[in-house]
Amino acid sequence: MAKKKILFLICLISIYYLAWHVQNNLLFNSDVSWLMLATKRLLAGGSYTNDFFEINPPMILYLYVPPVLLANFFHFSNMIAMKIFIYFIATISLMMCYFFTEEIFVEKEMRAIFILMLAAVFLLFPLNEFGQREHLMMMLCMPYFLRSAGMTSVVGILAGLGFAIKPYFLIPFLLIELYLFSFRRIEFIIILLIITTYLMTIFLFHFDYVRDVIPIVKNYYQTYHTPWKIILFNEPACFAYFTLLFYGIRRHYLASREFYFILFLALIGFLFAYFAQQSLWYYHALPVFSFSILLSVLLLAQLINQQSISRKEYFTLTLFSLSLFLYLFLKLNYLWFWHAPLFLSAILLFLLALLFLLPRHKTISTFLGLMLFAYPAYQLGNIYTTAIYYKNLFSGFLDAMKPYENKSIYFFSNAAEFAFPGTEYTHQTFTERFACIGLFSERNKNFYINAINEDIQRYQPEFIFVDTRHKNEKTKLGYFGNDQINYVKIFSENNAFKKTWGSYRYLISIDGQPLYKFDIFKKINKMQIADRDSR
Repeated sequence: MAKKKILFLICLISIYYLAWHVQNNLLFNSDVSWLMLATKRLLAGGSYTNDFFEINPPMILYLYVPPVLLANFFHFSNMIAMKIFIYFIATISLMMCYFFTEEIFVEKEMRAIFILMLAAVFLLFPLNEFGQREHLMMMLCMPYFLRSAGMTSVVGILAGLGFAIKPYFLIPFLLIELYLFSFRRIEFIIILLIITTYLMTIFLFHFDYVRDVIPIVKNYYQTYHTPWKIILFNEPACFAYFTLLFYGIRRHYLASREFYFILFLALIGFLFAYFAQQSLWYYHALPVFSFSILLSVLLLAQLINQQSISRKEYFTLTLFSLSLFLYLFLKLNYLWFWHAPLFLSAILLFLLALLFLLPRHKTISTFLGLMLFAYPAYQLGNIYTTAIYYKNLFSGFLDAMKPYENKSIYFFSNAAEFAFPGTEYTHQTFTERFACIGLFSERNKNFYINAINEDIQRYQPEFIFVDTRHKNEKTKLGYFGNDQINYVKIFSENNAFKKTWGSYRYLISIDGQPLYKFDIFKKINKMQIADRDSR
């Protein structure tokens, strides 16, 4: 028993260490970097309209207050402060989940497997989305999913904060509460009270978010969405479908059926939340991906622990495994057609070996496990290698930014990924109220130009970086989209901006196509302006 506990602790510590090592190898997340700056401006008395034009409601800014204060007080970088904060939240959540699972799992091995997988979900699976809204929500709300039939008040508070981060997160909460149908529970009242108070806070203290931000965001997302065909049949959604089907096959053989059914409802809820957002960003799919893996691991562990299976169940599981195999084969054939025959040959040889070496029951569970987790292994590996590749590519941009370290800067670009996390590594002062100009359109042109002009007059940035990338196939497919907007020409239609822009002179261009290309303008003094105009 003592050896098993030691092994469990070694595995848990290894996950913590590996996650820290992985994060050290990746760039700081762009959204998290910007949101920490927005939180800092909020704490300084700023507002949505005048200081940080952020499309998310303020709950995420409230939750980022601890790492921002930690960074300021101890002079940590934002990256270190965020990692400490996430590790703290993950540890608290894991401790609560470990305590609650004592009543759920009779077998201690099942409990250990679940906690270790949960630690991996909290710390490893986010990869380059570490600290994102979905990531925080999962850690805050996970104790709720384990104790939703009888939680403590603390769990209710954490869940209320987590579900309030995005309106979409309320979908799994509503599904589970409709299933429990017990609205006098103290935890339900606490969550409802937090969300109600939060909504009142938005209208009382952040009404400019409702008045100014929501209309612009609404207009943008009416035109920006991924086609339903792609959303419904992309990899995270298909993995979730197979997990739900696996649950349907195994539901009658499970102990703690209510616990599994709540995970099942949570997965369905997050799947609907993913569909509602209609975008393919990994962090949007993170709850779907994570809950699919958690549920699949538990279902597979239960199957392996089962002493024997009937012929009917064996036949059903065989069909399920073959359908998984067929999906993976067709997907691989579509992506890399020359790998598909190799994949088929390797799997057939592996299956024949299993049939000779293991009993029928162990053969099907092993084969099923291989098929079920082939996609998550591929997905995580692909995301990590892509993130590493992008970091190496981005290093050229950081080198081009080094001459402007510790300077005040402004960006004219529709991609936030340049300024964030670029300014984290170059220690520049970002003076813009927008993370980027990605929501700019003909409809809101005057609002944007006036706001940009006010920012430049207010902060007097020393350098302005104007995005001048050319549109080509690599830019379109592999990197941040570029609408080829001639920012200076369009903004100069406004006389006030044109006058302000007169204080800037072209300095140099930095060109790292297809990733980046910027014209850099430097602020000049009155004598330099007079000298330029006299030529």
